[in-house]
Amino acid sequence: MTGMPITVTVERGRLIIETEINL
Repeated sequence: MTGMPITVTVERGRLIIETEINL
């Protein structure tokens, strides 16, 4: 993976949180 894996993890976490709130 090129770039910051931490950023990807944070973005995925945000998507999961947003999905849970929407549900």
